[in-house]
Amino acid sequence: MTTTDKYVIHLAKCALKNENPKEKPENLSWDKIFSLADNHMIANMIWYSVDRLKSKPETELWKKWTENKNKAVVKDIIQKSEYRNIITALDRKKIRCMPVKGIFMKQIYPKSDFRTMSDIDILIDDENADKAESVMLSIGYTCERKETFYHDVYFKPPVMNIEIHRQLFSATNDFSKYYNKEVFKKAEKIDGFESAYKMTDEEFYIYVLAHFYTHYSKDGSGIRSVMDVYVLNHTIYKKIDRQSLNFKLKKLKLLRFRNQMTALSEMWFGKNKATAELMELSDYILNSGTYGTVSNRINNRIKEKGRAGYFIGSILQPLSYMKERYPVLNKAPFLLPVFWIWRLISAIFTKRNVIILNLKTIFRLK
Repeated sequence: MTTTDKYVIHLAKCALKNENPKEKPENLSWDKIFSLADNHMIANMIWYSVDRLKSKPETELWKKWTENKNKAVVKDIIQKSEYRNIITALDRKKIRCMPVKGIFMKQIYPKSDFRTMSDIDILIDDENADKAESVMLSIGYTCERKETFYHDVYFKPPVMNIEIHRQLFSATNDFSKYYNKEVFKKAEKIDGFESAYKMTDEEFYIYVLAHFYTHYSKDGSGIRSVMDVYVLNHTIYKKIDRQSLNFKLKKLKLLRFRNQMTALSEMWFGKNKATAELMELSDYILNSGTYGTVSNRINNRIKEKGRAGYFIGSILQPLSYMKERYPVLNKAPFLLPVFWIWRLISAIFTKRNVIILNLKTIFRLK
């Protein structure tokens, strides 16, 4: 961890706990502090800590930073309002739905605008996808992407991105079996609605960890995810049956990960002392940004499968994955080799930089 890393985490900790932060060390750059925080999507949050300092950033940067915070506040207000409108519209049409993740994480942070989110995720039953599309179009959204992977994407100016999920995880994900249609049976109705559900505290805790682990193990994940663990542990965790929770986490092979991330979150935002293992975890996460990096994904896969295995596997993706990307394969799976070739050709023209990065990483990795 660099001194910049440590100071950004200190500022985040003070915002979370409503404490006065230490003044910036003279050898640190405000530009680098803002850049790191923005890369992890917490610049708006630590603005509240910086605003308490006697010595603030230079005028132009502070103006930019304040605009960043103000936009986050406005976006937070719009997202909460639109979320209510969407589930109300879906409920009126008796479309079973379940908002997940960010929209509820916001509610357990000290201030809801602290916890940014790029989009709102809502789970529905697969057979209701067309009905849900009609509802979304009727309330002013446009469909940006449909029937690819396991969710449909909708947008409404200026900031609303909605992902309507037909399943919570890809069929190739280890957690997909746990998060099948039975997930609604583990949920409870949202007050005032007949068809809108939310996860119980226990299931929500598990889902946030599963989602975090999915990003962490592939591309990496950032400061915000560790902060989520800290906030969860100091709010809803107190109300959960620990024996039941640990049994499920162990079954999903998430118990060790939960313990690691809890220890790291307490080192950053609590009183835990640093250890060699936690410092190594810190470096990985701090270098990942909010949603991880392509380099992390490539390195993780090469370590898991070897260079040759990774290279072949990246081209010859399994049928379950390819069906999510090319729905026609659901009806004509024999076309799989054709779409392997098509995907490779498309990547050469649309993702040339990613291909180059893949090749560089393969030959650079020790």
